[in-house]
Amino acid sequence: MMEKFKWLIDRINRERKRTRNAKSSMRIVWFYGIGLALISALLVGGWVYQWMLTGHPDLPLLVSYFKEYTAASVVAAVTFLSVFNVDKNNDGRPDAAELQAKKPKDPPKVQFPSVPKKEVTHD
Repeated sequence: MMEKFKWLIDRINRERKRTRNAKSSMRIVWFYGIGLALISALLVGGWVYQWMLTGHPDLPLLVSYFKEYTAASVVAAVTFLSVFNVDKNNDGRPDAAELQAKKPKDPPKVQFPSVPKKEVTHD
């Protein structure tokens, strides 16, 4: 058991060293993911606590939680986290953000049609 605990501590320290070089965009993704996980854990923990106090579970609350958890906005948030958490070259910046940064920033040039000049007559 102690061996597994040491392995876990070693793994956490390696991840901390790797994450020190992370750019702010990657940190935002991590904080958003941690916040989503924390909110989920608090809701389920509160549900279990209420069950222990009252002696009967509030199943409609849990069912409504899982209905909301599978809603389009939550699925979009999880997709956002999965896409923006990829950093294959380990430079601390999400690969999707790098692709956005490489796109040209100049707006397209608008060309107006030429207007024929009126001939000026001096009568």
